[in-house]
Amino acid sequence: MHKNKNVGSVVCLFAYLLFGFFVINQYKSGYNTEELNLYWALVGAYVICGALIVVAKFKHDLYLFEPFTFASLWYLAIFIYRPLQDLYDNNLIGNGVSVVSGGAKATILFTLGYICFYLGYYGKFRLGNSRAYREYDTEDQVSPVTETYSRSNMALIGWGISFVLVLICLISQGASLSYIFSLASSGEKVVDESNVALLFLSNFGITLVSCWMMVLVRPGKRAIKIIITILSVIYLIMRNGRWLLMVFVFAPFVYYYTKRKTRPNLLLILGGGFALLTVFAWMQYNRANIALGRQMVGFGDNWLTLKVLLSPFDSDFSTYKVFYNMVTRFPSAYPYMFGTTFLYTIVLFVPRVLWPGKPDNPVRDMIEHSMNNLARISGSAVANIGEFYANFGIVGVLVFMFIFGKIILKLKALYEEPTEERLIAYSVLYPLLFQWVARGNFSGNFYVTIFAMLPFIVEWFVHRMGRRRV
Repeated sequence: MHKNKNVGSVVCLFAYLLFGFFVINQYKSGYNTEELNLYWALVGAYVICGALIVVAKFKHDLYLFEPFTFASLWYLAIFIYRPLQDLYDNNLIGNGVSVVSGGAKATILFTLGYICFYLGYYGKFRLGNSRAYREYDTEDQVSPVTETYSRSNMALIGWGISFVLVLICLISQGASLSYIFSLASSGEKVVDESNVALLFLSNFGITLVSCWMMVLVRPGKRAIKIIITILSVIYLIMRNGRWLLMVFVFAPFVYYYTKRKTRPNLLLILGGGFALLTVFAWMQYNRANIALGRQMVGFGDNWLTLKVLLSPFDSDFSTYKVFYNMVTRFPSAYPYMFGTTFLYTIVLFVPRVLWPGKPDNPVRDMIEHSMNNLARISGSAVANIGEFYANFGIVGVLVFMFIFGKIILKLKALYEEPTEERLIAYSVLYPLLFQWVARGNFSGNFYVTIFAMLPFIVEWFVHRMGRRRV
């Protein structure tokens, strides 16, 4: 294990230096003053943030399936890799707005925020033990075979209920059963964007994935596992939510490796990554077809180039543009929102079918004030650091990034000393970090997480009630 740690650290350092050549290669002599300031800010951000990851690897043996790793890769992709690429390609335009003027300030804020994120995760500022979940009742560990099968049956029932609910949601959006189960090759879909009464049922999509995982990793029921996997894939394709598919694909791998505390080899990572990107790219290519009720097609002449493979994440990587413009408009043109987007969590709890006049999410106002009305209509987003800034400015970035690091440190404890339930829960929550990092929408992400953990909450409650009766 010690040898593997040293090899992994050397590989991490090599990757840091190798990507450094990409950073240097993005320099152009034709940059104007604002572009040059942004370039050097991005260079500084990479030197500092990348170095912190290398330090984490050498000093703390940073693990691939550790939450800090996943979150950090997304932060670097959104705030360093993509801005450098777009700067070089002269593509710093978002929704018709040039965002270069706020780039240097936003990048410096990101760097400071990432440092706080690192300190929250690895620093000595302990609000509690990093292994806070270690102290559990040994009776919570699921070892008896009969109890394991009982919980598996409960998870299967939960999957069935969730599948029916999400199916009702798809049908309410105009899709016929034949259209859904034929993967859009027959049947029809009548598009009615005004019909949102049952849209809240889509929240059970992540519940479906959690229940599927609970059935998948427990013994027996092979035929049933195959059937519910096929049906789940059909739903995920027709739902066309890549973040949901990411959780579905990543969760089994996270569970497998964290349970054994092993690391996948490089070829497996590259091969799996290519396969996953191919599926995402195909879904992205057919996104409009699914939305408009048309048949899905292949890639056609646009075969698998790097641009096509990364296209599903284009909107996620580009969220930095909203942040760039945000720092020029808050608070000079618009006052800080002082927690409005966080408080909307209470309002969002009420389904629109029960409250037709429910106010719109203030996150949309945040996006419009940062860019324009086109950004609001098109569903543009900003990474979580943008929501922190829009609400409380620089202080919000520093404080909430530190808290975010502290929160995912607690998440890490789920696999350090796990029960079976905690390990399954971790395998779902790990890829769900994508939403928390790439999409600054606290109220929406909060309920996504609640619905992801709903099967575990119900299972725990039923298990406790059964004990009391005994």
